[in-house]
Amino acid sequence: MAREYRKAHWYGHHVRFTSYEAVKRSYELTKPLQGFGRKEHGIDIRPLTVRHRKWEAWHHDPETNAYGMAFVQAYPQNVDKDKVTGKLTYGGYTENRKPLLMIYPNGDIKLDGHWFNSYTTWEMLSAMLPEGITFVKYGAKCYFKLDQPEGEPMYFFFPHTNMTFIPYESNGKRYYRVAAPMQEVKYVIDRDKAKRARAEVAEFLKYYALMVDMLEQPESVGWKEKRECEEMLEEGTWLWRKSGEEYGEKWPDAVSALYRSHIERRGRWKNGDYSNNEWEHYTYYPDIHDIERELRGERLYRMVRPYTQELVPLGKPFYSNGRG
Repeated sequence: MAREYRKAHWYGHHVRFTSYEAVKRSYELTKPLQGFGRKEHGIDIRPLTVRHRKWEAWHHDPETNAYGMAFVQAYPQNVDKDKVTGKLTYGGYTENRKPLLMIYPNGDIKLDGHWFNSYTTWEMLSAMLPEGITFVKYGAKCYFKLDQPEGEPMYFFFPHTNMTFIPYESNGKRYYRVAAPMQEVKYVIDRDKAKRARAEVAEFLKYYALMVDMLEQPESVGWKEKRECEEMLEEGTWLWRKSGEEYGEKWPDAVSALYRSHIERRGRWKNGDYSNNEWEHYTYYPDIHDIERELRGERLYRMVRPYTQELVPLGKPFYSNGRG
């Protein structure tokens, strides 16, 4: 219900950026807020829609002569109250403006994605964008759908940074293109390599269970040594066996690295009784279940990298694990 209200609110007011002249006119026709010392201190807040939503305002950049919308924060400072009359005197204001969508004299539209973080902002932006640009969401990803003269629209990924839409005309109709669009990258799983990696892990765990009892149990392992073990494991090449090998060439080193990287110093109540208020430290040595958790799912894929990277064709949405 709240979302329907917000949608009706934004589309009930004419805030669409149809042209530079239209946005400039909306700015000039909106009367600045008065009272609370704003006029005296030069605080120019022109609400985008209704007067009580003063944090969403029309904005003018005198340096570039661009007009648009900005989030505004304006707070009075040094407020004094007359004890007799009760009149308030404002000594100054703190003002901060964060432009969201601006249109320039040449027709370019610039979006600042840093302040784009709520449902309200999505619906506001959908109401402000000109015809031919549509904001769409696919799962956790945001795209801008741009109409094309050929008929089939193009989708441009929104990385929550600045984006500029440049207008052009074709067959008497205005269209937009994105300046320096970001091309997405997708990861394609090599299922045969992933299947082989899981099979290798199963054999390695059997080897680990045989060899781990032969390792020394140090009292502690320093962070530098742990980091060296982790770097060795991250290479991923240690897991693979050559043709005809029963055990991998680097498996002994991997057993030691996995074991030592999981040794920790921990604390506990003495004898498991917290009432005696005695705390003791001990060394925790990993068991086979710790190693199994380390060599499964995402962690395993990060080590052996059974995937390839491919560029997604520009203008095509890519979401939901590639379905789309």
